[in-house]
Formats: sequence, structure tokens, C-alpha cells
Amino acid sequence: MLGGTASAIPYISASADEPLRIMAVGDSITHGYINADNGYRKYLCYHLQQNVISFDMVGPENSWSNEATYSWNGTTITYDPQHCGYSGYSTMSYSGRTGIYETLFAGQNLIETHDPDIVLLQIGTNDLLDASLDIRTGVGDIRESTTALVRLETVVDKILEHLDSTDVLFVTTIPAIDATACASWVGSYQWTFNLSAEQIPSKVNECVDAYNAGVKSLVAEKQAEGKNVQLGDVASVIDVSAGDLYDGCHPSEQGYAKMGAHWAEKISAYLNSGTVNPPTSEPATQPTTEPIVDDPFLKGDLNNDRSFTVADVILLQKYLLCLGTLDEHAAYAADMDSNDKLNAFDLAMVKRKVLEYTPTMW
Repeated sequence: MLGGTASAIPYISASADEPLRIMAVGDSITHGYINADNGYRKYLCYHLQQNVISFDMVGPENSWSNEATYSWNGTTITYDPQHCGYSGYSTMSYSGRTGIYETLFAGQNLIETHDPDIVLLQIGTNDLLDASLDIRTGVGDIRESTTALVRLETVVDKILEHLDSTDVLFVTTIPAIDATACASWVGSYQWTFNLSAEQIPSKVNECVDAYNAGVKSLVAEKQAEGKNVQLGDVASVIDVSAGDLYDGCHPSEQGYAKMGAHWAEKISAYLNSGTVNPPTSEPATQPTTEPIVDDPFLKGDLNNDRSFTVADVILLQKYLLCLGTLDEHAAYAADMDSNDKLNAFDLAMVKRKVLEYTPTMW
């Protein structure tokens, strides 16, 4: 277990006694392809430590230890190597590939076994290497056919099904693929799309861009449904021209360092504000500044059913995402700290109320 006392919002525990349980899930990029040195995860640990966030990396792999070391630019990083990343894995199993879906849920349920507070899901690169994304009908039609994005949504839904209501799933875009540098890995593009060797690199780029657009769309859809899904955008920090890829597919050590910093930034931002991507516009309904009834038990009971449930959390979450409005009672009940403002800290306190509630309270 690494790190110290955190100043995170209270609905996700990040104290020294109850560190955040973080599960990195994915393919070889998550596993760590270069020299078996655990890829971006060691840098993630380093930056979380610098942000004074107490955490415990969890997963079935490297579970022999909570501590490993790595020398980076003269700095010795002490990190937790546990994870759930597997070289060569795709979103779901198909001919020639093992799926992360089946690994997580066939037999032992790894989400329930390791009980993460935060899941970092990066998957899809191998699907794209296999040309397993049909973009011949255009980006707008991708989600309508059996593609990597459809399979990704199946993985996301299943993970969410087994997470606690206060846990969060981060789903990320995938890095660019330099098809010229890894030509032997993208040979299926030639017969799948009837391309010449010279045409393959641009088609691969097109597929990666389409997949990443689909990832962003999927995250937005799940957020609109009230699911606690957040976007990681690894693609935004990996620059092929800057040497961030090792072999055209896997990040170089420099690329892994950028990824680790990106993930730490996303997690830290979420812990500090309750959302990585806050609304760009003000919610449609402003909360009332006058209490309806001077009754502290109302705080957190947005739907006025004299209990604290996930329904109260969803009402406030939709409001903060500009996807719904609150009536006078709900606005008063949502203002947990009574400062006449509704924000992620109120959401955190409502979630804590739900976790602590028992029917005998009232």
C-alpha cells in the first residue's frame, strides 16, 4: 500500500487506513510490454504518491507483492505492481484472441473478488490490430454492427453491474498505431478492406480515430444514464512523432510516463471535484436559498421518500451534469453543506449518506 493521507472527497475512501483500491484492466499496454517493467502503472503510482493520495493497486496479477521499485531518471519509484492486464487480449473473445470480458467474468468474478473503488479500463488495441472495426459505412453507423465498440459496451455494462454505487469506472481511448512500424501486426487490413500495403496505414489511423470517437460517445451515453463512468483520454497524450511509441503499437518508456501522469491527473481531478469533466454550462435550475423545513434529516433525501437511496444520488448527479432539474424540496435537500451552492462536494455527501443509511434511522 502506497501514499499517505488524502484530501479526497468523502464518498470514496482515501485515508491511510482505507486506501483507494485501484484496478488497472486491459491488454499488454496495461500489463507493461517493455522489459516486463509494469508500463504506465509505476508512473501512476509515483504521481498519486506526489499528490498524497493513499491507494492500493489490486488485481490477480503480480499479487505476490504490494511493493516493487524502478529507477526513473535518477528517481527510485516504489510502486504497487498488482493489476489485471494481459498481453494480446481483446475486448471479448473471438478467433485467435482471448477477451478481457471472459477473463473478468468467466468463472471467478474478478471485480467482486478484488472489490476496486476505481477501475481503469483500457482495451481495444488488439481489436484494431485485427481490423475488427467495420467503418466502411461511416463513423455514425459503427455502434449499429458487431464491432469492437459494441463489445466494449458489453464489457463496460458488465463491470458497472458489479461495482458498488460509489465506485467509478474510467474508460479510455487507445493510443495511436503506427502501422508502418508494426506492418506485420496489421496484415488483416489488407484482406478485410481490400487494400494495398500502401493504403493500410491511413485505414488503421481511420479505425483508431473512429474507435476513440466511439469511446467518448459511449462514456457520454453512460453518464446520461446516471452511471458513474468517466473518460480517460490516453490518445491525447501519446505523440507518435515525439517517440512515444516503442514499436508502432506499445508506448515507449517516455510514452508510459506520460500515460501514468495522465491517469494520476484524471484520478486526482475526480477525487477533488467529483467529476473529471464538469458541465460547461450552469444547471437549468438554481437551488433555493431558504429551507423548506428546518429539519436536518431532509438533507440528502432529494426525492422526499424519507430514506436515503441511490435514487437521491442519481437526481443530484443528473442535475450537476445539466441533464435534469430539481424542485424546491430537492434543491434544499441536495445542499448538504448549506452554502447555497450545489456541486460535487454535495454529491459526495449524499453518497456518503446513502452508504451510512439504515431504515432504523428515521
